[in-house]
Amino acid sequence: MSARGEDLLGKLLMIVAFFYLAITQIIGLVFKLRAAAQDSSFILPSAAQALSLLFVLLMVVMTLRRSAPTSVATGIEPRLAAIAGTFLLMVLVWLLM
Repeated sequence: MSARGEDLLGKLLMIVAFFYLAITQIIGLVFKLRAAAQDSSFILPSAAQALSLLFVLLMVVMTLRRSAPTSVATGIEPRLAAIAGTFLLMVLVWLLM
């Protein structure tokens, strides 16, 4: 696979994963706002979830705007480190849920 194809595939996988996270954040936020009539302490958890959603959407935007790589590292280790670093951001969002 060419470097351009690998870049497009990696970008597509990241966008799909981050959009999935964004959709789950939106669903959770909607449920919290619907339950707001029954509980008055919804403001801080809702604000935290809204900011988490904003963070995920920012990751999507930055992934879409990412420029093409200037050089390609050889071997599997740089690719594994990049994938692990990318998806470790999702762990941060899941911890806030």
